[in-house]
Amino acid sequence: FGFSGNQSANAVLSYFKKLGTVEQYEICQGNWMHVKYATRWAAQKALAKNGTILPEAGSFMIGVVPTQKAITQV
Repeated sequence: FGFSGNQSANAVLSYFKKLGTVEQYEICQGNWMHVKYATRWAAQKALAKNGTILPEAGSFMIGVVPTQKAITQV
């Protein structure tokens, strides 16, 4: 799982923006980011992409999980 470098991070973010309106995002150190969607529906679409291989971003697999904060808000 994961991506490396800003170019790959931007490609991953671009992929997630196609799934719905992104209200906030944070590209963190390492190979992960936080993405907050405007709607629960868009967030669910993103969660369904767990384990997807992104060839347009360097052919790596992404892992998608909800944050602890998102889990407690359900």
